[in-house]
Amino acid sequence: LTMSESTITEKLINNILEWATELKHTAREFARLSSHEQAHVWNDLTGDEGRRRTFGTDGKEYFTKGLFEPDDLVEKALKDLDDEIEKLPSDQKGALVKAMQESKDYVSSNFRLKFIRAEKFDAHL
Repeated sequence: LTMSESTITEKLINNILEWATELKHTAREFARLSSHEQAHVWNDLTGDEGRRRTFGTDGKEYFTKGLFEPDDLVEKALKDLDDEIEKLPSDQKGALVKAMQESKDYVSSNFRLKFIRAEKFDAHL
């Protein structure tokens, strides 16, 4: 390894160790939460708060929409999100453009809805 490769490797190792330490602390804090609080945190992280997980008689996992998420609320929130994205200067849309080039799945309604759910349906945040 050259000196710069060695330095890069050392920095990478240090970053991984720092990340692992933070992850350990985060996992410990998460474990201290009640199961109800853990469910809220998980829903915020995954954006799945509006879906209920169930299992069919065939053993397959299914998700059903919760009653507290009416279609008109979802449609308005997605439109508000689109409006907020349109307001952004083009130099702040690089990640969005790249995501759209990678896969249309990253900008689908279902995927964008996860962001909306995480922000409690407030697209203006």
